[in-house]
Amino acid sequence: MKTTRNIKLIAWASFFSNLIFVLAFLTPFFIEKGLDSFEILSMQSIYMISILLLEIPSGIFSDKFGRKLTLCIAFLSFIFAWMSLFYAKDFVSFIPYQILFAIGTSFISGTYESYIFEELKMNGLEHSYKEILANIESYKFIAMALSGILASIIYKFSNFYVILILTIIFSIIAAFIIFLIDSHKKIEEKNERHEKLFTLKYSINIIFKEENINLIILESIIFSWIISSFFHFNQIMLKENGFPVYLNGIYITSIFLLSAVIMKNYKGIENKFNNNYSIVILSNIVIIIGLFLLPIINNGYILASIWILMFVFRYLRNPAISNIINNNLIDETRATILSFISLIENLGGILISPVFGYIYSCTHGVYLVSYFSAIVIIISTFLLYRSILQVSKE
Repeated sequence: MKTTRNIKLIAWASFFSNLIFVLAFLTPFFIEKGLDSFEILSMQSIYMISILLLEIPSGIFSDKFGRKLTLCIAFLSFIFAWMSLFYAKDFVSFIPYQILFAIGTSFISGTYESYIFEELKMNGLEHSYKEILANIESYKFIAMALSGILASIIYKFSNFYVILILTIIFSIIAAFIIFLIDSHKKIEEKNERHEKLFTLKYSINIIFKEENINLIILESIIFSWIISSFFHFNQIMLKENGFPVYLNGIYITSIFLLSAVIMKNYKGIENKFNNNYSIVILSNIVIIIGLFLLPIINNGYILASIWILMFVFRYLRNPAISNIINNNLIDETRATILSFISLIENLGGILISPVFGYIYSCTHGVYLVSYFSAIVIIISTFLLYRSILQVSKE
């Protein structure tokens, strides 16, 4: 697969930044420091609110000042976020961690994909975007699976701060790699349209006035709202149906390893389909079937298998839907629009998750949440199909 030096650096940065050894041990660490469930959820709210406030400004910053600078800020923010945990003793002292991590997440959102797409476009390789993005995603999944296994072993013979130091070391390596990528020079055009390209208003107009792109974006947003909210219940369902807690590590690792294999072989999978739309629709259909099956199965092992399949197809659709959206955007406003989409997705997740949580706790709640989610994704898939029809007419 033909690629560039910068893409290889991005892939390795993705690998090292996702060697997050502390991931499975953060909640126990919070509890050890005296935080109760309300305070832990409150910290998550602070993180999500910070994301909402920063999403659009970070996208505009990326479009105006460049992808590399934005990515550097993001990776440095992650390092400082991890380092802040050394000094966290109570609820208030954990707030800097949430805010710093939100800065990193916001600044990398949109910019990461924009840089990859533009790098490939500059080298005449934009047709390989989804394949290369899938390959980079496989690095992430391998890193998460690897760090999850190693962290469990290391933690057994040490403590949280040892795996925190390892996480920081690899985050520093990732940041160093990001500093090595090249900046993309913008072509200056002194005309009115160019001036408008850097405004949020112009970006939003593209979303709402271009019927083809707004249907695609609407499908992506609706899917994200439902899936990001519903997928929180996976371990709750498994525990309620007798899946052994000690197998959770194997369950999570299986998801990441299978996703990594899928991403590594994305080109072969893509060749079996005519276009990106087919992959997205197939992924949606598998998830819809899974949502209809989950409430009627009470065997924990079978449920775990269904959940693994749903997660893998959720990740499979990511490169395809990302490629569809990016091909309908222009370079100058790409990061702003992607950040706007991410903002709406996060806002929906904040609003829908507690509603789902309340319904789930009610009688027959699992049926209501599962079937409602399936129906909504069916509707979002129909929106994508309408977009296909419009493209074929054009």
